[in-house]
Amino acid sequence: MGSFMVRCYITRHGAGLAAAVLSGTSHQPTLLSNSALVLARLIAALRGEDYRSALLHNLAMGALAKTIKPARTRFDWLNTDPAAVDAYIADELCGEVFSVGAYAAMAGLLLGMVDSSAAERIPKELPLLLIAGGEDPVGERGAAVRQAAEMYRQAGLQDVTEKLYPGLRHEILNEPNRREVYQDVLNWLEATLAGQRDAEVELTTETLERQDAEAEVQAEVQERQSDE
Repeated sequence: MGSFMVRCYITRHGAGLAAAVLSGTSHQPTLLSNSALVLARLIAALRGEDYRSALLHNLAMGALAKTIKPARTRFDWLNTDPAAVDAYIADELCGEVFSVGAYAAMAGLLLGMVDSSAAERIPKELPLLLIAGGEDPVGERGAAVRQAAEMYRQAGLQDVTEKLYPGLRHEILNEPNRREVYQDVLNWLEATLAGQRDAEVELTTETLERQDAEAEVQAEVQERQSDE
């Protein structure tokens, strides 16, 4: 869900950002997101926004759980590491069933992030890195991640990179080979920011050279006026 929020954020407040990294994102069809939003709002109107709907849960998180076969637990879609999955299950702050109000909010995020007209408002020079597990059901095993990257390219963004990690699931920052992911992100950030610094230095140099040239012209004009 963090990537959903960031994708909506950069359509509104992308100016001034140096770069954005999106981990484990998706790209749901507008019709599907609209349907989820309508259903969640309908249930909320009938039962209240704090109501926990088994129907919505089964359509969302339950559907993700069914993609991993055979599965040891219903949270195996998160990670290939059983210890990490067990730690998630044991954490009382994890695994909570969403309220219908929360599902409505998430459907709204999904609609915002797949809106091509909104994507066109993202600064064209903002570099994006999309990373995901090749077996992550949220990203439809990479298909939805590639769709998201292509949407941004179609919107005119000049620097969009996607990288899939074969065999990994949703929590690629918590998988056994997470250090590889960390290093890839670090390398991308360093290269991206270094390129921006070089561009800023070049722009500054050009500006100073132009200012020097203008100052020389002004000095020459003043000198001629003095001679006259």
